Amino acid sequence: MKKFRFISLALVSAFALLAASCQKEITSNDEIYRPAGSKIVFSVLSGYDNGVPTKAEYSGVVSTSNGRERIDWVDGDPIKIVYNGASDGYTVDGTPTPDDANSKAKITGNLVWQAGPHTFYALYPNNTNGSLDNNGNVTGTIPATQNPGAAKDVNGVSKYQPLTATHGFMVGYKYIENSSTVTTVELPFKPAVTTFEFKLKRKAGDADVKVTKATLFSDATAGANVTGNFAFTINNNGVNNDRGATWGDVTVTGGGRSIELSFPSAVSVPTDSYLDFSFLALPTDQKALSLKLEYDNGTYKTLPLKDNMGDGNATNDTWHTFTGAQKYVITNDYVPGEEVWTYYVDDIADISTYGHVATSGLGFTVKSYRKNAAGTVTEPVKWKVQYSTSASGPWSDTQPAAWTPSFGAMFSLTNTSGNGSLPSVGEANAANILRNHDNSEKEESGFDSEQAAIAVLQGRGTLPSTTSDSGDGYFDLSKHPFYPIDAVDGSERARETANCYVITRPGLYKFPLVYGNAIRNGSTNVEAYAPQGTSAVNDINYFLRRFVRHDDLPIVDPWLKNNGATPTDAVVVWQDVTNADMQILLDDDIDVDEDYVYFEIKSENIRPGNIVLAARKNGTIVWSWHLWVTEKDLTPHHIKDKQGYEHDMMNYNLGWTDKVSAHGEHWNDWPFYVRIIQTDDAGNILNSSNPQNVDDTGAADVFSVTQFGESISVDANVGSNTFYQWGRKDPMLPAASNNTNKRIYSEAYSLSDIVEGTNKVVTNRNDNGTFGQSIKIPYQIFFSRNGDNHLYVGRALNNEGGSIGAAQYGNLWDSQLIARKADYDAAHGSGTGNAISVNNRLPVKSVYDPCPPGFVVPYAFAFTGFSTSAWNVNYVQGSNEPHPSSGSRIVEDGIEFSDGLGGRIYIPYAGARAGDGGATDDALYDVTETMYYWTTGKDPVDGSTFNKSKTFTVIKKTNPDVRAIWDQYSEGAYAIRAVLEVYVY
Repeated sequence: MKKFRFISLALVSAFALLAASCQKEITSNDEIYRPAGSKIVFSVLSGYDNGVPTKAEYSGVVSTSNGRERIDWVDGDPIKIVYNGASDGYTVDGTPTPDDANSKAKITGNLVWQAGPHTFYALYPNNTNGSLDNNGNVTGTIPATQNPGAAKDVNGVSKYQPLTATHGFMVGYKYIENSSTVTTVELPFKPAVTTFEFKLKRKAGDADVKVTKATLFSDATAGANVTGNFAFTINNNGVNNDRGATWGDVTVTGGGRSIELSFPSAVSVPTDSYLDFSFLALPTDQKALSLKLEYDNGTYKTLPLKDNMGDGNATNDTWHTFTGAQKYVITNDYVPGEEVWTYYVDDIADISTYGHVATSGLGFTVKSYRKNAAGTVTEPVKWKVQYSTSASGPWSDTQPAAWTPSFGAMFSLTNTSGNGSLPSVGEANAANILRNHDNSEKEESGFDSEQAAIAVLQGRGTLPSTTSDSGDGYFDLSKHPFYPIDAVDGSERARETANCYVITRPGLYKFPLVYGNAIRNGSTNVEAYAPQGTSAVNDINYFLRRFVRHDDLPIVDPWLKNNGATPTDAVVVWQDVTNADMQILLDDDIDVDEDYVYFEIKSENIRPGNIVLAARKNGTIVWSWHLWVTEKDLTPHHIKDKQGYEHDMMNYNLGWTDKVSAHGEHWNDWPFYVRIIQTDDAGNILNSSNPQNVDDTGAADVFSVTQFGESISVDANVGSNTFYQWGRKDPMLPAASNNTNKRIYSEAYSLSDIVEGTNKVVTNRNDNGTFGQSIKIPYQIFFSRNGDNHLYVGRALNNEGGSIGAAQYGNLWDSQLIARKADYDAAHGSGTGNAISVNNRLPVKSVYDPCPPGFVVPYAFAFTGFSTSAWNVNYVQGSNEPHPSSGSRIVEDGIEFSDGLGGRIYIPYAGARAGDGGATDDALYDVTETMYYWTTGKDPVDGSTFNKSKTFTVIKKTNPDVRAIWDQYSEGAYAIRAVLEVYVY
């Protein structure tokens, strides 16, 4: 099959022939004296050039003596001539004799001689697309669509030339020192365009194809514009110049990378002569050009204008560079007329598996085919598999030696070749990982994570007093962001209060004595503590209308002092550190007035940990806050859920600290790179080295099959976090390691009350289990009802006077959730548990929300993107248990879940605290084995109560069962992974 190729020999000879195309030549001067005021006569020659490349309208007549092409001046085309600040337009006077090398074409007018010297500039043709001023400044436009007009028969060749008067320009220049001896000024001209003439022929026997359009275009990266506006200045060098105009750099504005030439009607590519046509381009240097021919049968061919290196390898050919403002003739003897095909291998998604054991049947589908240019025919194309240790190759038909070590082959495919398929069908295939990692592929690491974190916290330096907004030297935690980690810049933002504040370096701190997030954006946030429902009459049994304070009375204002709760002191309730000598905050370092709590975190004391700091009035806790001291950057991670909604989730659990002296083992990851590449019937790769020849250019697709090595912690736990009962603002004690409590310390409270007391679980709903009671004793670990596993922080006084167990209330963390149970039942049916519209919503942060400013407990559907299960609100355990979503990676202490956007986010097995009110009390369980994460969601289970809450739960560390929206009784204490709050109301 003949290729549409660039013939190096023809190109070189054409350039040698036309490197200096012809001009209008001045042959002599009349020496008769011409007095000032005499008429000036201008002339040009209609013969062959004298070495200066020129362009007006090319005649196609080439001299047999010097091999240069003649140009013809067109009678009637206007010429503009300017000198010494005067200008006027002239027309050609008479038609040149085509074959008379000495005949002149006179240009006459009323310009007269003045005292010399003189500089003359000329523009031909003088039309609306170009201009010339008396300083030699030239501007012009090369259009993107050019009209070739009717074909001209020149020596038996049909030539299609763009119309000179519309598209092309020549500029002339002449310097005369003494005009008194000159009777006729003979102007030499130079083209202000670059001309590309193509001469194309079809091989005898090839089918006749008719060209409808020709396009000259430059490569999108290597090329430059070929059309647009241009400007330059003709040089005035004070030399009697008979060699034509010269100029400096050309300035180009606007335009594009392609020129279209549409023929008046479809024209054949002949076999015994040439189809000859030309483009006019900018007078700038050009390379990376290609010619595209479109045929009347819907096919096309593309010819790259490259220099043939002559080694038979088209990839070594280089783009030819064309010098601007000259004419080039490019020939091609054989233009193929066969069908044009484009080849495809559809993308195959990367495949991954976890652990270090053999895995089989990792399925994928190969779709290999080609389409004709018109898109009317699709055909299968054969393919085969190649392998590499790198995504970029090199590629081999056999597996690399590194994949077949002494302990056995690592990888196989069900099929290593195929016959191709239509895109709608595909050929099924599967990857199989055949071997286990051995101990030689295991890495170990160990470090004192607490000491490393202390070094980071201290290394940030003590918070400068200049960051204080009020000038008292204290940094207001409600007026500054805590991420990114270096956000401490002294700039103040609108006040945003919360129940948790983040500390990232030593310094003097304060925060306002405000209930939770009752102030947002500097203003009172009534929705946080006195929300209004969606209906005029709300069901007081399920929608808490007024959030209450320590005395079970409604909160009426954001500030404690305006609720009769001005503190008399503030103390540490508990703080979790490794020993008593390492306490982060002492009561002596805390002060309080009616507006703020003031405290100092000293550089010598700072370390990662959690502090519960309480404001007291005459010994009674009226509110408390969680201070989370961390070296972590808490900038959230962007993720997408199963519904396609995107949101931002913290990279760490609320209250997280690393385990001291963490130590772990990890097996190496093994990526296998596979290429599906198209072949001919003999199995040879289709030629992809010349992408212009699309009739035999194969396609390929690369994907990876990765076996992620397992990570195992030698220690029982790599970190810990605080736990939370559903609906409560205060953190419960973290785990130290495995299923034991982390050590805590307090100056104000007995450790036996907090850690070892027998009364740490309140089981009497009617006497002790009120919201107010839970606020007054944040160190009281659990509130539950003995025997039925329901959380009852109950007897809340609504403004309607109702009282019911908190397990029933749906809006403790999301102040608008389940605004009216009747609305819920009407939409979903009583007791169905299918509360999609209730839970599939952004939370409205309540005054009991335990998250720091700007963050909130996630809505029920936030974790759905982490599971392979179908999108639903109530996952039912069955034989087909959902697993981590595709792209996730299981490690020993948790799962790196796919974030749905090409990355991963780590969620640890954090375990939980029991809350059944029985023998187990608040015992830790399933730490490093199971993960439970609260959401704001609630759901009825019996048609009358909302006593279960929604969690994201993962159980069965081996072959894990991922339950994205799962019912759990509210009395349990689980972890929280906060998400960025979005203000929607």
